[in-house]
Amino acid sequence: MDFKKAILEVREKTSKRKFIQSIDLVVNFKNIDFNKPENRLNLEIQLPHGRGRKVRIAAIVGDALINEAKIKSEKVIRGEEIPELAANKSALKKLVSEYDFFLAQTDYMASIGKHLGQVLGPRDKMPYPVPPTAKLEPFMKRLENLIKIKVKGKFMPTVHATVGTEEMKDEQIVENASKVLESIIEKVPDKEGNIKSVFLKMSMGPAVKVN
Repeated sequence: MDFKKAILEVREKTSKRKFIQSIDLVVNFKNIDFNKPENRLNLEIQLPHGRGRKVRIAAIVGDALINEAKIKSEKVIRGEEIPELAANKSALKKLVSEYDFFLAQTDYMASIGKHLGQVLGPRDKMPYPVPPTAKLEPFMKRLENLIKIKVKGKFMPTVHATVGTEEMKDEQIVENASKVLESIIEKVPDKEGNIKSVFLKMSMGPAVKVN
């Protein structure tokens, strides 16, 4: 697919805004029922060039990881604060909306599931576990380039995935978009036969078909 031509057209047709616009890949499917468990998409994809923006990560830790967490993560929650956080649903929901990913020291995963799971789970924000003897930084580096794609249900035949921002080079957008599309095609049963159409677009711009 000619992603290079499409991104040039996207830039041409989209007006500048006062904020940095994201660039999304839109994939429309055909002849596939995502109600069937074997067809459901649940992908974690590492973008070759990252998202093009800072990823916000919160860490739920104890003494073993607290010092590194204070340096590396944007938000630190001590493990013993979990029940208190769970009791304030509005504060918890606000926290979940403000951060892209959560990391948690493995000691606290059971408590997180018990107290916070009802809010974190439906929003696909359950923390990635980190052993207390590990370093946080490698886990955070992985999340900085990670996007998730989930599709299920017969009447949801479209995927939107952020593949960068307008500040990134065209070549970087092309490689990110190609990686995402290849990952999707690899997982659907009829490969390219399940892809109806593919588009690129900026946040506030028109969708441009990728031929």
